[in-house]
Amino acid sequence: MSTEDIRKIFITGHLEYDRETLLGEYKRDKDKGLEIKIPINYFPNDDDTKKPLHSWKTTAHLFYHNWLNAVYQLTPYDLKGLDK
Repeated sequence: MSTEDIRKIFITGHLEYDRETLLGEYKRDKDKGLEIKIPINYFPNDDDTKKPLHSWKTTAHLFYHNWLNAVYQLTPYDLKGLDK
């Protein structure tokens, strides 16, 4: 989601996470004895003994590539022309 002028972009989730970032958080909370649920569709067959999937990698790369391209396209060459 973004504003029409693309000056504000909103995302849900954590596209910046690598394959094992959520795993670290999951294990940390599980080891503390917290009542947590297994992340849905993160492990093959929702089995937390298996290596996590990384199904969002391509989406993350595309998102950040497009975002940087939009910033590049919308940024004037003369930065003095930017609104304050």
